[in-house]
This record gives sequence, structure tokens and C-alpha cells, in this order.
Amino acid sequence: MSEESDRMRANLQVIVGTLAVGVAVFLAIVWFLWHREVPREVAESAPLLSNLAAAMLVGALMVRFVVRRVVPKLDEGWPQFVVAGAAIIEFAGLFGWTAYLLEGTDLAFGVALVSIPLMLVLQFPTQARWEQWTGGTRVEDPFRADSFNLPDSYDIG
Repeated sequence: MSEESDRMRANLQVIVGTLAVGVAVFLAIVWFLWHREVPREVAESAPLLSNLAAAMLVGALMVRFVVRRVVPKLDEGWPQFVVAGAAIIEFAGLFGWTAYLLEGTDLAFGVALVSIPLMLVLQFPTQARWEQWTGGTRVEDPFRADSFNLPDSYDIG
């Protein structure tokens, strides 16, 4: 595999890892805010946000699996799928932490906590997944600096 392919895979790993760390950092913030000495009431009846967070996580996983069936038919869609899939799961996780902050239910806590390993297990671009997508061939990085056709100078006058 080429150095450029390795660099592109590493960039995707950084993006997915950063999304997962964002949910984990928000976990720490919510945990701090929830467990301070301020009295809180746990939502007893109809925790709307917690139920929405659970529905969002299930919906995110369904969308991920549907899109996964479509992406192999696209030539260069796998990197976009990795980032979009991780972002969808991240959104469900962040919404779960927000629901936990506001309602304090175990459901919201579970949804948010599960989103981090789900994002890493399902979306992290491992070497095996990368080779499966590329078929072991060289992949051009679409965001490489020399791939853009920019003029040497601009005529402003």
C-alpha cells in the first residue's frame, strides 16, 4: 500500500477518534454537572428526551447499515461514509448526554455511553477495512494540496 493511502487512512482515524473523544469529553462535563452537590430530580414519568436519544441511536444504526449497503456501489464513497457514519453516532451520543443532564435517567446514560464504543467499533478505519475498500490498490487522496488546480497568480485589476 502506498504512503498516500496510509496517510489518508490515518487522517480518517484521527477524524473518527476525535468524534469519539468529543463524546467522552462531553461525558466528563455532564458527569461533573450532574454529580455536584445541587439537588436534582430524576424524571419519573415519560422521560421524553431519554426516549428520543434511544430512538436516535437506533435510527443512527439503521441509517448506517442502509448506507453501508449503498456505499460499496460508489467508487470513492467509503471515506465519506466513515466520517458521516461516525458523526451520526456522535450526534446520538451527544443527545444522550444532554438528555442525561436534563432528566438523569439510566436510559439516557446507557445510550450515551454505548455510542462511544459503537462509533469506534463500527466506524474506525482499520487496516483490514481499508484494504477491503481499496482492494490493496493505491488510493489518491482527494484533499491533497497538489490535486487542486489553482492559478499561480490572481488578476485583481
